[in-house]
Amino acid sequence: MPKVYRAVVGSHAGGVNTTYADDAIQPDEMRLVKNARLTDGFAEKRAGSQRLHTTAIASGWTSVFQWDSPLGSQVVGVANGNFYHFLRGVNTNPLKVALGLDTTQRVGWAIYREAGVNTLYFADGTSFYSFNGSSVTAISGLPAGISRPVVYKSRMFGLQDKNLHWSAVDNPLDWTITSGGG
Repeated sequence: MPKVYRAVVGSHAGGVNTTYADDAIQPDEMRLVKNARLTDGFAEKRAGSQRLHTTAIASGWTSVFQWDSPLGSQVVGVANGNFYHFLRGVNTNPLKVALGLDTTQRVGWAIYREAGVNTLYFADGTSFYSFNGSSVTAISGLPAGISRPVVYKSRMFGLQDKNLHWSAVDNPLDWTITSGGG
């Protein structure tokens, strides 16, 4: 039997909070736990791994991300310019959406919670998209070349080369100066 290491990391009775932005978690919650399981306030190393799908999928992955979609836990990723999504417990293989994403850029991901529903936003430095768990929508009207989206204090932020841009409060799709974006 392998050794199990347990470490006291404070009271984390609230568990892992994947619902809110990093600035909104409670003192007894953790935002991210990698290769560990929380049990009774202890962090415990997980052993082994599990294959997520039955057959090998495309090579050329530039980004992979896990999020809690309105439909359940989902793994999404980009390979060879295509967007893939995999709903755990439902899909046996990732579903492919051909988007023509940049094959050399790393895709940036951000989860925005609006009206109690998570929406995943992603950008590849050329285009900006939203994903509701089942369909991808291209978003226009943002500054061209936005990459690395991040949510903080009810705003969406993104980089354009070395320039920082942001959305209006409570509206990740409005980046105009007249609405409070920049």
